[in-house]
Amino acid sequence: MKYYLAPLEGVTNLYVRQKMDKYFATLDKYFIPFLDPKLFSLKKKEIREIDPKNNKLNKKVVPQIISKDAKNTIWLINELIKLGYDEVNLNFGCPSSTVTTKHKGAGILDDLELLDNYLSDIFNNTNINISVKMRLGLKDTSKFYDIINILNKYPLYELIIHPRTGKEMYKGNLHLDLLDNLDKYTKFDIIYNGELNSIEDIKYITNRLPYIKGVMLGRGILSRPDMLNKEDDIDFKLNRLKNYYYDLSNSNLKDYEWGSSKFFHKQLWSYLINYFDIDKKLSKKLFKASTLEEFNEIVEEIFNTRSIKKDELTISNFI
Repeated sequence: MKYYLAPLEGVTNLYVRQKMDKYFATLDKYFIPFLDPKLFSLKKKEIREIDPKNNKLNKKVVPQIISKDAKNTIWLINELIKLGYDEVNLNFGCPSSTVTTKHKGAGILDDLELLDNYLSDIFNNTNINISVKMRLGLKDTSKFYDIINILNKYPLYELIIHPRTGKEMYKGNLHLDLLDNLDKYTKFDIIYNGELNSIEDIKYITNRLPYIKGVMLGRGILSRPDMLNKEDDIDFKLNRLKNYYYDLSNSNLKDYEWGSSKFFHKQLWSYLINYFDIDKKLSKKLFKASTLEEFNEIVEEIFNTRSIKKDELTISNFI
């Protein structure tokens, strides 16, 4: 079974990838989120994210491209090959309306001709392993198997699939029934993504979909970075989590002042807070903190509660 870190824009950046690899080392691939090539160029932040010196990890790093423009995508893929990358991921899954209205992310799934032409141009003009991360469709699931038929035309390396539509965002039921026999209709390996917040969830989905080759973890593993580690000692777990957080925080603060880094820290803790079984008042106190000193004082208070949530099955709430 393979385990991948999902690309979450603004969250799974180089700092998170580096420190998760250093302290937990249980993931097989790390995905760089949301490279959006325009006019044959990238933003400074994107260039920093793909810089090989920022991605010297124990496991493979895969850049993810979000675009509908084949020429810009082909340009970027060739630039990534020059940097030493041997795999890219195409994002057909982002459900944000600011993305989908431009026919990017899950938006491209609503225009089958655009999707087919985009993939045709890319596969005919590049030489690299290409995987796809996608939803079941944009507005509904009616085009799902038409999309699969298009993907089957190309030598796709892997398909990473989240069983909701773009319209459903991250809410509502998972349409697992559409995935139950998907392996019989595809020519590529399938990786599952969606609502995996514990080892129990992973066990459930691998029993339900025994053909999958791996799982992609996002919000779940950001909330429980040691999800795949088997240690039970609370002191060990908390000390490692503290070292992970402070190392990550300090690395970020070397490059950015607290004023511009505050949002990232609070976004990170919007996930980490789920690791702890604490009073909501303490959680609210953390997110209201204005200075780094105040923020870290509350972080210490949270760690000192030593109240870790139990690992339990949660995916059943979405079926």
